Amino acid sequence: MDNFRKLQLGFCKIIALLFIQILFNNNICASSKQAKIKLLQSIENKRYIAMQNADTATLAKYLHNAVAYYHSNGMLDSKQSLLQSIASKQLVHSKITTSNNNFRVFKNTVIVTGNATYDIIWKDKPMVLNFIYTNVYTKQKGKWLLVNRNTVKI
Repeated sequence: MDNFRKLQLGFCKIIALLFIQILFNNNICASSKQAKIKLLQSIENKRYIAMQNADTATLAKYLHNAVAYYHSNGMLDSKQSLLQSIASKQLVHSKITTSNNNFRVFKNTVIVTGNATYDIIWKDKPMVLNFIYTNVYTKQKGKWLLVNRNTVKI
């Protein structure tokens, strides 16, 4: 085998190895993205269950200390005011259902959008609310926390 042929064969091996490396790295990224989505789906579900059960201790674990929680009526709650309204039964979540959930994953941020129906009791008045929402989570000290929530009535 002449030197040129050996050089071609060596070059092809290098290209093949690089191609395999690229494919492997893309699979790791896709796998990591799927793992983040599954984790955030679980966190969203646990947060909704905590809200329905008025379990403010559990709910607090999923809220960033500086969360901006906008309700569909335009009202803004902080972490403390949201937890207080649930603990005092001023706001009761009887049933929460979501659909059309979409997760956009970035390094330390996940944006969740979708549709929701909340059966609530607000200041002793039963209501059914239909809205679209955007939830923004950030990773802080290894934990995913809700830092912003916006809703719009539909």
